[in-house]
Amino acid sequence: MKYSCDPSLLFDSQYSEDLDHEYLLNIHEQLDLNSNQGFYVDSSNCYLKASFLNWDSNHFGFPMARLEYLFFTDSNVIENNWKLFIDWLTENRINHVSFRSNSQNIEVINYLKSNNFSIISRKYMLRIAKDRYVNKQTILPLFELPLNNEILYLGEKSFKYGRFFNDQFIDNSKAKLLYKKWLENSIIDKNHSIILNVKEDEVLGFVLFKKGLNYSSDLDLQFPHGLISLIATNENHAGKGIGKQLLNSAMWHLFERESCKVVYANTDIMNLESLRLFQSQGFTVYNELSELRMWYSSDSSK
Repeated sequence: MKYSCDPSLLFDSQYSEDLDHEYLLNIHEQLDLNSNQGFYVDSSNCYLKASFLNWDSNHFGFPMARLEYLFFTDSNVIENNWKLFIDWLTENRINHVSFRSNSQNIEVINYLKSNNFSIISRKYMLRIAKDRYVNKQTILPLFELPLNNEILYLGEKSFKYGRFFNDQFIDNSKAKLLYKKWLENSIIDKNHSIILNVKEDEVLGFVLFKKGLNYSSDLDLQFPHGLISLIATNENHAGKGIGKQLLNSAMWHLFERESCKVVYANTDIMNLESLRLFQSQGFTVYNELSELRMWYSSDSSK
């Protein structure tokens, strides 16, 4: 069977309890197929699901959709259903379609590339288990404070990589505004925790993290785990170990206070500074994701 995500993308099989491989192969049966703003084909040898992105479309100013799942066993079947998918794009005047896949899923990626998709970014997925964590630094406390401009400024400065920044059809200023909105929502989100590194009332850096049972739409982890959402540091204090102390403190809170078994993070493949930081604290790369995009227009003049 060919499918959009292999087990290492949908599950972290090394740490997931009672992994059911049959569940993986039939995961489409458990998805919501009732959206009136999406497209789907559901059969024994092909499953294709796409959703209209309301918020993104309003923000960027043109219709956008995400291809969420693509399963197929026969090339003839996918060709017929792909034509139906293109018809849906045309009828809804959708211009921008994105898709995320395990980078090792070469057959699906090549099929999409043959249909005008391009890879615009890649991410490393990293993890560290509790038995590999060694506390080497002073633990910084959790902070509870209102949203302030200093934190937002540091967060915005850290947004240097990402699929929207690499997309020629996306306005860069709107991409920055989107990430800023994400940061604002994450800071006030009760599920997120924040740790600050402060010296003489100056914020030297911060880390956002959370505990959960569902890391993302790409993983279904039914055990306590943590996610490092963002680390941002003041460039004027680079090289002082601020990022390491923030990351170590977040790991301590997740492992010792929240009883997490594993802590996850992801970073753009081009962000070598971030990758080195995570690896210096014991994280290892266990997967790689590719973000693909297709710009579609029924008007051949575009």
